[in-house]
Amino acid sequence: MRPWFEPSPHLRNTIQIRDIFPDFASQRKDTMKTDLQKARILLFLFWLLCGSSGKIWIGSRARRGESWGGCPSIPNGVNFRKKIVQCPAADLAWKAQSTEDGPNLARLQKRRRGRMYTSKELMEMEHKYGAHNYHPLEVVISKAEGIWVEDPEGRRYMDMLSAYSAVNQGHRHPKIIKALKDQADLVTLTSRAFYNDRWPLFAKKLAEFVGKDMVLPMNTGAEAVETAIKTMRKWGYLVKGVEQDKAEIIVFEENFHGRTTTIISFSVDPDARDHYGPYTPGFVIVPYDDLEAVKRAVNKNTVGILVEPIQGEAGIRVPSDGFLKGLERICRENNVLLAVDEVQTGFCRTGKTFAFQHEGVDPDIIIMGKALGGGVFPVSAVAANENVLGVFKPGTHGSTFGGNPLACAVAMAAIDVLVEEKLADRAAELGKYFMEGLRAIQAKTDKIKEVRGKGLLIGLVLNESAGKARIYTTALKDKGLLCKETHSWIIRFAPPLVITKEEIDRALKMIEEVFVG
Repeated sequence: MRPWFEPSPHLRNTIQIRDIFPDFASQRKDTMKTDLQKARILLFLFWLLCGSSGKIWIGSRARRGESWGGCPSIPNGVNFRKKIVQCPAADLAWKAQSTEDGPNLARLQKRRRGRMYTSKELMEMEHKYGAHNYHPLEVVISKAEGIWVEDPEGRRYMDMLSAYSAVNQGHRHPKIIKALKDQADLVTLTSRAFYNDRWPLFAKKLAEFVGKDMVLPMNTGAEAVETAIKTMRKWGYLVKGVEQDKAEIIVFEENFHGRTTTIISFSVDPDARDHYGPYTPGFVIVPYDDLEAVKRAVNKNTVGILVEPIQGEAGIRVPSDGFLKGLERICRENNVLLAVDEVQTGFCRTGKTFAFQHEGVDPDIIIMGKALGGGVFPVSAVAANENVLGVFKPGTHGSTFGGNPLACAVAMAAIDVLVEEKLADRAAELGKYFMEGLRAIQAKTDKIKEVRGKGLLIGLVLNESAGKARIYTTALKDKGLLCKETHSWIIRFAPPLVITKEEIDRALKMIEEVFVG
C-alpha cells in the first residue's frame, strides 16, 4: 500500500533541526535519549516562534521531503527509525506514514482525534443517535486506500462496493486528494452570485468530455435527476408546446433514481415509496426492457423518457441488446427527449465512459454524479445541447453549492484520472475476467442462479433455496471482503476500477470459500 500520509511538496517556513543541531543525526544510541529531550524543548520553542504556518523537520532526509522526527511534544518511546511526515507546528498531532507502526499508530490517532472508539462502541453510538434509515453490515471503516479499507482495530477489508460506484478511481487517489487540498488553500465556496475561476474550466472540460454544448452543475445524483426532470418539463412547455401542467415522462418499473419526493413518486419499491404521499403526478411507469410498452405509452403530452442503461438497485439488470437504441428511435420519431441516468453506471464503470455507449446511443440529456466527485466530494451535473439546457434563464433553477470551486477542482482531477489511467479499458478487461471466475464458482454450487453485468458492475443472483443474500455478504465480510446485497437475493460486486487481477483472484478465493467451502 502507499503511505497513508504523504509529505507536502511545499516546504514553506521550514526549519531543519540539522542546521542548528548538526550532530543530532549522528548521536550514538546511548546518548539519543538526552538529545531527544533537548530536541523536544527546541521544537517547542520553534513552534512558538513559527506560529501556525510553521513546519518543523528533523534529520538529514528533510532536504528530500522526508522526516525522521516530528512535531513538538514528542511522545516517549517512538521509534525514530519509523518515518513520519511533516506536521504543521500548530497541530500537535503526529501523522504516521505506515500502518506498520502498530500500537504507535493507535497512539498517534488518539492524539489526533481524542478518544479511540472501538467498532462496537461506534455502531452502538450510531444506533442510538442516528436515524435508522440504513441497515449496514457490521463493519466500521476508519481508513481507506485504493481498494482497501480498515476498521479501528486494524482489520483490513477489500472494498467490493465502491460507495455504489462513487469511488471508481479508488479511495483517496493521490491526484484527486492533491487537487482537493490545493483548492482548499485558495477558495472553497462563492455561490453562483459571483463568478469563480474554477467553474468555467470545469464546465468546458466536462462539456467537451461528454460531447455536449453545456452542463448544469449540482451536488448529488438525486439533484441531477430532479434537474433533468425540470429540464424535460420546461422544454416540453416552451419548445414542444405541450399544454401547461400536462407534461408526462415515461419511466420504468424497478427504477432507482434517488429518494426525493418527486423521484419516489414513480418508484415501485414499497420501502422507498410507502407513506410519503401525496405523490407527484406526471409519470407513466412501464416495464423495463419492453419497447412495445414504451410505444403504447407515448402520446402528445410525452416530453421525455428517463432510463437507467443498467438498473443497478434492481440487481444489476442489463437490458436486451438494442433496447437503448430502440428508445432513441422512439424519441426521435415522437419529438421526445431521451434522458439517461448514468449516476451509477457512468465514468468507466461498465467498460465504456458511459453505459449508453455500448449501443452507440446519443441521448439528449446525460445525468451524472457519484464518481464525478472522485470519491471525496459530492459533485453531479446534467449535460445537454443548448437547444435543451437553453430553456433555463437566470433565477429559474440553481444551487448554492453547485459549481463551487472545491467541487470543480476535484471533478476535473477525477476526470483526468479516468482518462490517464484508462479505467474504461481496465473495467472492460477485468470485468470479463471477474465474471468468468464467478461463473466457474457457479458451476461448483447450486446456490448461484446467474452471474450478470457489464464491466466491473456485476450481480450474483442466488437461487431461492440458497437463502437470503445477507447471509453471504456477512460471511464474506468475516473473510475480509465487503459487498452488499440488493433486494434479498442478489449480491452486487463493484470494486474500485484500480483493482488488479491479483486482487480479483484473492476475492474469488474468498467468494469460493463462502459458496463452495
